[in-house]
Amino acid sequence: MEVGTLVAISLVAFAIWVIPITRPLGLPLMFLNTHLHELCHAIAALATSGHVAYIKVFSNASGITPVAGGSLPLLAMAGYVGSALIGGLLIASCRTTENARKAMWILTGGLAASMLLFVRGDLLGWLAGVFWTLLCGLAALKLSAEGIRLFTAFIGVQQCLTSVHALMVLQQISVSTEQQSDALLMQQASGIPAIFWASIWMILSALCMGWGVRQLLRTR
Repeated sequence: MEVGTLVAISLVAFAIWVIPITRPLGLPLMFLNTHLHELCHAIAALATSGHVAYIKVFSNASGITPVAGGSLPLLAMAGYVGSALIGGLLIASCRTTENARKAMWILTGGLAASMLLFVRGDLLGWLAGVFWTLLCGLAALKLSAEGIRLFTAFIGVQQCLTSVHALMVLQQISVSTEQQSDALLMQQASGIPAIFWASIWMILSALCMGWGVRQLLRTR
């Protein structure tokens, strides 16, 4: 994929969020980000011997994943950094059609597994998960060679942009309020201010995104 193509995809992805008439298109993408954010929490819990009660994604595109046990530092960071890493991996996969299609199949499988095993509750959030599972699966199955690379790159860029926006909101919350958040949980456990954790996660997320772009654009 050429630099110009990636820039064009990024501009379209960014425009969805800043142009008023296109902002409604961003809501389904927010649901996708929330599903992946919560799935990363669940994976981190399972990977560190924790237990996942369920995942709920609500009609306002927020979500929760109650867990018991597991490693708190990994659990707290997994949602933000994990969703940015997914975006970076999707972007990196677009170097070849084969890898882009494989990445979309893996994403479809992850969403399908989360829907079957964990996602419960709010009807709109559940339907959004079903929608994205089917859409990603159809894209992997039906899109042309160029189409699957463009689709995968767009989803990857959107995932990165949404993750960065969520971290910016988290930083604002960490500075000005005591609103419950992953960063506040780390503050309560460690005594280190929530803004520190939000900033560290922002840096790690930026590194994930930068790595994905570098892998995509490096000389074959």
